[in-house]
Amino acid sequence: MLIRLLADNPLLLLFIVSGAGYLAGRVSLGGVRLGVSAVLFVGLMVSALDPAIRLPELVPAFGLTLFVYAIGLACGPNFFMTLRRSGLRDNSLVLGALLFAATLTGVLRHLLQLKPTLMAGVFAGSLNSTPALAAVLEQLKTAAAGSALETMSAEAVVACSLTYPIGVAGVILALLLGRAWLTPKLSAEQTPHNELLIDRTIQVNTTGRLSGLSVQHELNVLFVRHKRDGHQALATEDLALQPGDLISVLGTGRDVIKACAALGQHSEEELALDHLDYDYRRIFVSDSKLEGKRLSELDALRGFGAVVTRVRRGDLDLLATGRTRLRLGDRVRVVAPRAALPDVSAFFGDSYKEVSEIDVTTFSLGLALGLILGLITIPLPGGHAFRLGLAGGPLVAGLLLGAKGRTGPFSWSLPYSANLTLRQLGLTLFLAGVGINSGYAFLSTLRHGGGLALLGAGALITFTTALLALLVGSRLFGIPYGLLSGIVAALYTQPAALALAQDQTQDDLPEIGYSAVYPAATLAKIILAQLLLQS
Repeated sequence: MLIRLLADNPLLLLFIVSGAGYLAGRVSLGGVRLGVSAVLFVGLMVSALDPAIRLPELVPAFGLTLFVYAIGLACGPNFFMTLRRSGLRDNSLVLGALLFAATLTGVLRHLLQLKPTLMAGVFAGSLNSTPALAAVLEQLKTAAAGSALETMSAEAVVACSLTYPIGVAGVILALLLGRAWLTPKLSAEQTPHNELLIDRTIQVNTTGRLSGLSVQHELNVLFVRHKRDGHQALATEDLALQPGDLISVLGTGRDVIKACAALGQHSEEELALDHLDYDYRRIFVSDSKLEGKRLSELDALRGFGAVVTRVRRGDLDLLATGRTRLRLGDRVRVVAPRAALPDVSAFFGDSYKEVSEIDVTTFSLGLALGLILGLITIPLPGGHAFRLGLAGGPLVAGLLLGAKGRTGPFSWSLPYSANLTLRQLGLTLFLAGVGINSGYAFLSTLRHGGGLALLGAGALITFTTALLALLVGSRLFGIPYGLLSGIVAALYTQPAALALAQDQTQDDLPEIGYSAVYPAATLAKIILAQLLLQS
């Protein structure tokens, strides 16, 4: 009765599996949670009951394109900028580690005499890459049909499903060991980088222009208000300080202490608490014309006599500088004359409703471009070829359009909250679809044995690749552990590993490393998984 109900109502099936999967993902086993990945395993268990329990193929395909395109849009602005700095080093480390993992996978395949479909699935699972699994399944559709396609697809899903938890646990264990082994490399980052921003007032005991003093003492703070002879104004770079002046500074505790030592001493009078002439307000950036604009380009702010002091993006407060680029959904903290605050709010838009919506036209056009890119077959030496497919095409399009920001009147970016929602929805649809459509074949394949060999191969690939990346990144490249732990988490595109890295370092370096290499790691795994399938 229940089986027939689920088989006849695919939408009901989808939501039951998704809800149960999310609930299961919250369960902690030894401090490790599977999170949304548990949806895959719940789907496998439910559909193992009967071969009639299936979802339309459009469901996982649609979910995957939503997920990777939203990821691309989110990472695009920073990805290409980091390539011009340390990104080349960091991405080289990731690509080298993935090539090692692919080579090890190929060696194990020949030693264990396993099918290419199984080892391609092991590669995807041990490196926690659902887009790589999707690329393998998509490539199989061009090589087989009917029952042969179902069997080969099930083999890849079985291998991925068995090794995925090993991949999660293995990288977390490697990070725990790496933290202990690489402690000598932590000296350069003992001060947390994710301290709360604080506002303090300094009583000045020196002279000189503010800009010159900032450069001379390498001050990484924002000067906000200035008071002299009872008159308060906003601080400007060309301000000439005099002994007895009061000036408010904003920055991390470490940087504020450094500014106090350079300019004078902390004052008991806090200018930030004086709301008589100047006040502050948090404002939503919802006007699409401001997407991607640097704060230094906003001439209207100077006309209002206003200054942006902080940019809150998600749950992170960023110190505002002239180089800071605005994104839809940012909340800016603005200090301005009280009378000007309504006009400043109107300038930024300040509409929560607008930042919760998406431009369906640009979103659809961007996705269509990504799907077209995914259809292109790219030949490789040796008679091999690959396609970016549903996973890689939208990701590349998202990276390019996210970095572009806007084209004429079209804004390609998504508001932060909308991006997170689409990512979550897309990944859930994909995992539920893959799990449900593979469960019965998964059970049948597993009964034939070989599971222990797959588990052992996955554990070896996961653990050795993670340790190699940590050791080479630390000893050879000299990457600080906080940044390196985020890079290794992105190597496995694993949010659980990123959360552990952030808990270890208590700063934002892991997130910086994660976002810098995530796109390249995802694309490389998509390509390498397809090549392993052809080997």
